[in-house]
Amino acid sequence: MYTSYSRGFRAPTFVENSKSQTLGIQVDQASGQNYTSITEGNPNLAPERTRNLNIGFQLAPTRTTDIGFDWYKIRVDNVIGQGSPSQTVLDANGNLLYKVIPYANLGYLDTNGFEGTFRQALPTTTAGTFTLSGDWAYVNSFKIGSPGKAPVNGAGNNYTLTQPFGGSFPRWKGNTTVDWSYHKFDAALTWQFTGPYAQNLSPATSKVGSYSQFNLMVTYTGFKHWTIFGGIDNIFNRTPPYDPIFANGTLDQNGYDQSIYSYIGRFAQVGATYKF
Repeated sequence: MYTSYSRGFRAPTFVENSKSQTLGIQVDQASGQNYTSITEGNPNLAPERTRNLNIGFQLAPTRTTDIGFDWYKIRVDNVIGQGSPSQTVLDANGNLLYKVIPYANLGYLDTNGFEGTFRQALPTTTAGTFTLSGDWAYVNSFKIGSPGKAPVNGAGNNYTLTQPFGGSFPRWKGNTTVDWSYHKFDAALTWQFTGPYAQNLSPATSKVGSYSQFNLMVTYTGFKHWTIFGGIDNIFNRTPPYDPIFANGTLDQNGYDQSIYSYIGRFAQVGATYKF
């Protein structure tokens, strides 16, 4: 069993605390129209300060079994991000042209959850050796608080998508692998799972579904110095679940959250490596 506690800080970057200006494009949530944003540095920024606590254990009750568990709690104060607009400019017809948005210390981030790992190998038989392993994570809380406002919990939803450290946060994510070894052959089938999350930024839907992807990798080491390999990622050619906030001109045009998913469809590979 182990316990660790650490503290740290992050000083503002040159872009964040200088007089620099960065141009960008954002979406007006009221009208759905794009507008120019000018992000300005702020020389009065305080550094972010972090506290981390981890409690966990790693057990090997048998020669073929490993179990691990880790609970974490992370607190970040003086979170640096884009503050409230200091200037809003409209055209002669009242349409939004651009906003000047300075960096600011927005508040705090407080998150906790756990991660678990396991590995179980079955006794070797004439058919080879089978091993089941996995690593899974659960986000229990992801709270972002601002001065004078109640904290927002982003765990299991996308409330914090537009905030520093924010995004869409499904509570569950994990990988489970079945591995088969037989003489010089090895094959691994992996299930990648991302849980659902509540859609809180668009009235079009209340939930974004879960996602599963299966990958297969096979290797052969029967030739001296050589390893021959081949595999297929996303065997069933699954597409990420649709999220309306990433379509129709809002944030992005691809229809899914790229911070969670990377969709390239079914992908096959073959190759070889040589060790001298």
